[in-house]
Amino acid sequence: VGAPARPRAQRAARLALALALLGFGLHAAWRPRHGPKASYRDLGPRLRARGVDAVVAHDRRAAHYAGARHVPTLALPPALRHDARALLDLARREVDRGAAAVVVVVDDEAGRATSAALAALLEATAGPAVARPLEARGARVHALDAFVLPPSGP
Repeated sequence: VGAPARPRAQRAARLALALALLGFGLHAAWRPRHGPKASYRDLGPRLRARGVDAVVAHDRRAAHYAGARHVPTLALPPALRHDARALLDLARREVDRGAAAVVVVVDDEAGRATSAALAALLEATAGPAVARPLEARGARVHALDAFVLPPSGP
C-alpha cells in the first residue's frame, strides 16, 4: 500500500535541501549589501556632480560610483601612500581638463592625519573652499573624506 522506503527517504532529503537553499536565498536577499561600503555609493554621485574625472584612492569603488577614472595609490611607494603632498601631486598629475578628487578612508589615526594634512596643504595652496572635504559618514560604514581639486585649466 505504501511507497518503498527509499523513494520516501529521497523525497525527504530533497525537501530538506530545498528548504535549506530557500532559507539561504532569503537571508541573502534581505541582508544589507556590503554595509561598510555604502559610503562609497553615497560619495560617488556627489563627486560626479562636481565634474570629477579622476579619483585618487586606495579603493576603486569611489571612482566607479562617480563614473571617473581610478588612480590607485598603489602607484606610490608604500612610504608615501599616506603622505598628503604625494597624494596631491598624484592627483594634479592625473587632471587633464576636469576635476580630480583624493579620497581618504578616515577610519583610523593614519587616515585622519592624512586628511588633516591634505586640508592644511590645500588651504595654503588653493584656498579654504577647496580644503573643505566632502564627507561620507554613517553607522557601520567606512568614513571617507574626499578633496575635490578644480580643473587645471582649458
